[in-house]
Amino acid sequence: MGTFEDSSSSMPFRFYDDVHVDAIYPRYGPKDGDTVVKVWGKNFIDLGEDFRCNFGTSSTKAYLPNENDSSFLWCRAAKSDVV
Repeated sequence: MGTFEDSSSSMPFRFYDDVHVDAIYPRYGPKDGDTVVKVWGKNFIDLGEDFRCNFGTSSTKAYLPNENDSSFLWCRAAKSDVV
């Protein structure tokens, strides 16, 4: 097994379990956005500003309300130009 002594610098690396979405509610909302969307699943990881919900080409910040429970998140829907 290598010791990596020939490496002059290193970057942290982390393996993540696959994210799985079981349910999203509501599935539809007004095109003006701002609807609270709840998502149930597993292996959600709060990555700060990079933890996002995507709505077409727009995204909004996602939130894990309980850092000890990675099976539920919520976000606010983005405004949409599509009816």
